[in-house]
Amino acid sequence: MSDGIEKRFILFFMKNTFYLVFCFLLSFATLNAKEKKPAWLTSEPQDDVYQAIGMASLTETDYLRKAEENALSELAKQISVVVNEESFLTYQERNNNGVVSSADDYQQQTQLSVKTLIEGYKRVGDYTDKKSKTYYVCYSLNKLTYKMSCEKKQREISDRCLSFLKQASVAEVEGQLIRAMQLYEQGLKQAEPWLFLELSGVHNNMKVNLPVVILQSYMSVLDNLKLEATPTQVEIGEGQNNVNITIILTRNKTAIANIPINAVFAEGSGNITSNAKTDSEGKAVFTLKSLTGKQQNGELLFSIDRSIQNDLPQTYRQYISQQTWPTVRVIVTKQATAVKTAYLNIKKGDMPAAEKQIRAILANNHFSLTADPTEAEVFIDMKTELEVAGTVKGEMYDLNECLVSLQMDFYNYLTNQLLFTYSVNQLRVLTPQSATVEQTTAQCTRELMKKVQKELPKKL
Repeated sequence: MSDGIEKRFILFFMKNTFYLVFCFLLSFATLNAKEKKPAWLTSEPQDDVYQAIGMASLTETDYLRKAEENALSELAKQISVVVNEESFLTYQERNNNGVVSSADDYQQQTQLSVKTLIEGYKRVGDYTDKKSKTYYVCYSLNKLTYKMSCEKKQREISDRCLSFLKQASVAEVEGQLIRAMQLYEQGLKQAEPWLFLELSGVHNNMKVNLPVVILQSYMSVLDNLKLEATPTQVEIGEGQNNVNITIILTRNKTAIANIPINAVFAEGSGNITSNAKTDSEGKAVFTLKSLTGKQQNGELLFSIDRSIQNDLPQTYRQYISQQTWPTVRVIVTKQATAVKTAYLNIKKGDMPAAEKQIRAILANNHFSLTADPTEAEVFIDMKTELEVAGTVKGEMYDLNECLVSLQMDFYNYLTNQLLFTYSVNQLRVLTPQSATVEQTTAQCTRELMKKVQKELPKKL
């Protein structure tokens, strides 16, 4: 009896022990299964796909979306590192010509562009690590699918770039340089987001890297400009003697229109048209009106007006400091003025001091005065008049109202032909009534000569 009970107890114990062990092992296996990380999280992707993992903390708001964005960004970053061997960026790295030093300069822009080419990506899976409170998601993109997207985009962008290159080349040949630059810049803007791709096309019967050719052409639009002047040396009379100077702007023997040209005196001073634009024949005409100052010679410097920078595309302006602008110089010589022998005849002289000063003005302005009228080339009749017209009441004292006049008639002595007349008519001068005749005459002479010294040399 006791043996039966003992056997049943042992059997019961064994059954329950086995059950407990089984439950423990099952729980352990289930726990391990839950905690096991997916293979894509730790293993390398297959060779025929691009694969990227994005992660976000479970504590973040909208962590699912953020992890997905991070995964796609990482996928784009991974792809953008693979720059096409025939791309603009690779060309710049090889040549290091100063415009772009490495692909890193365009890394961010490249990643944004790549994002538009990763259509067809697939979600590999996701995983939540409860211990680290981190959510992971994995995306992959077949390399062949991506390659086909690239080839389609390459054809699209290459066609656009080639169109702008051809239009700009035609404008450049026709001498429309500003338009050519604008077209080149539009071509560069089309290419800029896709510089990691092979953007090529046939131009002038040659297969070329389009961004490279466009940039090189863009940078050289203002090269080989040439300015010429006709004439290169001019002679001008003192005071005035309008002379036209024609400036011609060409590039590789092609006339360049609508370019502003600037004129300045590099030496000396004078009056000249400050700027003019070239016409359809590349010509800009300037009028030299006078050469002033004591110098007998001057030098004009003609150049492209820097205001052209306002018409240049914004991207191009950063290269202006590298641009060598053409210039041309014109020598200006003042004509030697022949000295005329003159005889000054005083018909009436109410102001003797004025006569002396006028003689000095004549001597300083191309006249040699002689005491013998038969030796003169120019005969000058001069009269000065001083008339007291009345009295003017003043606050402190009364004033004399004096009317002062001067007339000078210039004749050709041989033909008796009147050359010109200079006159001052009834210049009003107020003098103290208590002043002596000498004081009144001196004051009237001073006022008259202020006017004469300003006006007479211009007539002579």
